[in-house]
Amino acid sequence: MKTVSKVKEARRLLKKPQVQKFDGSLHTQKFWCYCCGLEVEKHVTDGNMMVLFAGLIEHMATPEHRKNTHTFWWQNKAEQKIKDKFLFSKEEVDR
Repeated sequence: MKTVSKVKEARRLLKKPQVQKFDGSLHTQKFWCYCCGLEVEKHVTDGNMMVLFAGLIEHMATPEHRKNTHTFWWQNKAEQKIKDKFLFSKEEVDR
């Protein structure tokens, strides 16, 4: 599942965040959140520097995403033991 690999990469970058010089081709990348039914910015930028996967992580830490993930898992009878992989805590985002 492509989404799983994006989330794994984001979790890996939590340990050592990557900041790069702004790159318009990367900044415009988005990801589709199946749980929320939204297209979200994948990275975060201030126009000069860019934090990779920060948009994905920030989105997956919102209360709305948490609620939508629970609903998505229940409606689709998805495997419960992997649901937490799609949720980030506020503490993880603050890091």
